[in-house]
Amino acid sequence: MIKNKFILISGAAGFLGRNLCYLFSKYDYNLICLDNNNLKLKILKNKLKNKKNKKYYFSVDITDEKNVIKIYEKLRKNNCIIDIIINNAANNLPVKKTKSPKLMNIDSWKRDLDVGLLGAYILTKTFSESMRANKSGSIINIGSDLSILSPNHEIYKSRHKSYLKPISYSVIKHGLSGMNKYFATLYAKDKIISNMISPGPIDYKIPSYLRKKLISNTPMKKLCSIEEVFKAILFFCDTNNRHITGQNIIIDGGKSLI
Repeated sequence: MIKNKFILISGAAGFLGRNLCYLFSKYDYNLICLDNNNLKLKILKNKLKNKKNKKYYFSVDITDEKNVIKIYEKLRKNNCIIDIIINNAANNLPVKKTKSPKLMNIDSWKRDLDVGLLGAYILTKTFSESMRANKSGSIINIGSDLSILSPNHEIYKSRHKSYLKPISYSVIKHGLSGMNKYFATLYAKDKIISNMISPGPIDYKIPSYLRKKLISNTPMKKLCSIEEVFKAILFFCDTNNRHITGQNIIIDGGKSLI
């Protein structure tokens, strides 16, 4: 039963993370919510306070291994064992129009890769220990269609201004794909599965000029929904007799096929 398991979500207070938390809580799944934004985490906690599922909230920098280990030990002392890890945290700034788009600076590159890759590695490395002991578990990495594609730089251009998708985003999602395969084979003998969910652009606060272009470049002529991502995640939360591992499930309305 999934409902009796604990699901850890990094970046829980961000757009995708909090929506996943709402949906999991709606179905009474137990949650461990991690985020480095304490204010947003408090808002999330307040919105979920009437839900009956068990919930733990931790304001933490997931790139700080010592603090992540402290959380792991605290949960273990409370007999709270993580069954599912959802590596969702990422620095993904909203699209902004600029007059002269430039490649990102080195500090931003390092910061983005630390959160997106190092953070995911630390969480997986730390919390998978209990999974290995229990011979059961699921690692779910949140990717993007940019885990297999390059951004179409032309679609970000408007008549007067333009935007350059940060190179770090593509690098992180491609890197997560490699890490996903690595843990899938490493932990296969421990009956732990590792998979990746890679949605195309999610229909939320996308500038109108860009939204039209994204839809026109998608065969199904629509953008991805949170519910569609959630359904795919739920599939991998149920590890009973699951034989699918190391896969990258692309949810992009067929965009990557053309």
